[in-house]
Amino acid sequence: MNGADVAKALIILNQRGFHEDEVNVPKKAMERLGHSVKLASITRNSAFSRNGTEFRPDFALYELDAAYFDVVLVVGEGTRELASKKEAILFVRNAALRGKIIGGLTGGPLVLAAAGVLGGKRATVLPDKDCIRELCQCNARYSAEHVVSDGNVVTADDPESSEEFIREIIKILG
Repeated sequence: MNGADVAKALIILNQRGFHEDEVNVPKKAMERLGHSVKLASITRNSAFSRNGTEFRPDFALYELDAAYFDVVLVVGEGTRELASKKEAILFVRNAALRGKIIGGLTGGPLVLAAAGVLGGKRATVLPDKDCIRELCQCNARYSAEHVVSDGNVVTADDPESSEEFIREIIKILG
């Protein structure tokens, strides 16, 4: 994809437990560049950030088609529930197999790991020993850096890394 193309990006979030910046920073940065950004969650019911801000998903997980999106980002500390959802795992796996740009922010890398996307790749995750263990159990090569890019996959460890995370995604877009 060259810089003149408009990318179709998807941000997948849990119904609850994420930080606003994990959604707003990537969404606004992509939209400022003219890219289309949609939100998805377990259902189309409103999703709420930790401080109560409401986000309205455009899609439920079961409605997603990996062929449609160019960029798939899974965000939020509350993504452990997503990592157990077959629809989330299959969608992320299919997107990766199609060569899409894949990103995981805070707990999002756990979904990427469950989908088999991080096997053999350098990655980071929320700096929690259980999260790090889960990442490594899926054959990811854990790095304590704030943002890690390996091929078409970008991972970041906390909401404060949102800006650096989306800059890496945009760099890969070209």
